[in-house]
Amino acid sequence: MRARQTPETTQVDFGFPETRVPVEIWTREGNNNYHLQGTLSYNGQPVAGALLHTNIYRLPAPTGEDGTFELTGDKTVLQRQVLSAYDLTNARIGGNSLDTEAVEAIEAASVEVESIFEIEVEPLSVPANTADAVLTGSMMFKGGEIPVPTVQLWGYVLSGTVMDADGNPLVDANVSIRDDEGETWSLSTITDETGEYMLRFYPLGGAFQMRVAQGTRTFESDQETVFNPETSAKMDIIVHSDMGMAMGTGTDGAWEITDVPGAEYVGFITGIADGDIPVKDAAVSLPDDTGAFTITLPALPAGSAYTFFQERFRVFADEPLLPGGVVPKELIPDKLEPHIPMGIEPAITIE
Repeated sequence: MRARQTPETTQVDFGFPETRVPVEIWTREGNNNYHLQGTLSYNGQPVAGALLHTNIYRLPAPTGEDGTFELTGDKTVLQRQVLSAYDLTNARIGGNSLDTEAVEAIEAASVEVESIFEIEVEPLSVPANTADAVLTGSMMFKGGEIPVPTVQLWGYVLSGTVMDADGNPLVDANVSIRDDEGETWSLSTITDETGEYMLRFYPLGGAFQMRVAQGTRTFESDQETVFNPETSAKMDIIVHSDMGMAMGTGTDGAWEITDVPGAEYVGFITGIADGDIPVKDAAVSLPDDTGAFTITLPALPAGSAYTFFQERFRVFADEPLLPGGVVPKELIPDKLEPHIPMGIEPAITIE
C-alpha cells in the first residue's frame, strides 16, 4: 500500500504511518481486512469532525478530536483507494471552525492508498533509445513465496438482439437462461437501444430454458435450447406480446445459434507507466505459474523514469490467453483509471 500526498497541498497531512500493504492470501480464519490509523491535520494541527471518503466507500465516523480516523480495505485483493474529505461543515481546529483557506486546502487534498502484489524486477536501468530491452520480474503474494494466480478461463459469452414481432428493438430488457434442473442460470446485461444483450455462461452440451423480461412483462420459451459445449455463441430472439412467448428467428420460431470464437478470461498483469500513462508499445507477458513475467520495452528517451502499475482484468479474447503468453494490446489502457494501483516501485531509469 502506498500513500502519496497531493503536492500542491502539502500543509494537509493524512498521517498514515505505513506506505504499502502487500496482497495476502484469503484465509477462513481471522480478518481479511487491513485497518490503517491516520490523523488528519492542517499546518500541524489536528482537524476534528471532518467527514472522509474514498472512491470505494465513506468512512463511517468523522475524524476524532485529535484528528484520528481508521481506513479499512480488503488486503486480499488488488485495490487502490483515494482518500479525501467530502464534508467539512462540522470540522474544527482547536475548537474553532475552519477558515476559507483551510477548507479549500483540505478539500483539494487527497492521499492514495494501495494494496498490491509484491514485485521484483531487473534490471533497474536501461540504455536510452534501445529497442527490445527486456525487464524480467515476478508478481507474488505477501512473503514472496506464493505466486499471483495465473490467467483463468472465466466462461463463454452468449450475445444477440431481442426484437418484437414488428422488428423493433426491445429496450431495457433482460435475457436469462437456466439449465433443465434449474441449478445453473445466467442473467444478461440490459438491452440497449438496438436490443443487444450479452450474458456469460458455461455450456456443457445440456439443454437450457430461455426467458426474456421487460419491466413486469415476461416472455417464456416453450422449446429447449442446446449450445455446443465450451463455445461462445450468438442467438437472436423475437418476443411476441400477444402470446407472451420468446422465440428464435428460424422456421416456426426455431432457435438459430451461431458459434462464435473466443471466451472470457480473468487474470492479473503488471505493466510499466509514466505516472498514469502506460507505455502502450511495451510488450507485456502474463504471469506464468511461478509468477514470472517479462516486459519488452520500446526505445525510450534518456533521463526518463518509469514505475509499474498492476491490474486485474476480465476480457473477452478471440484466442486463448495462457500463462506466460502475451497480454493483448487492448488490455493496456491509454490512461490508468483511479482504481488501478500505479506508481509502484522499483523505478526503472533510462540512461
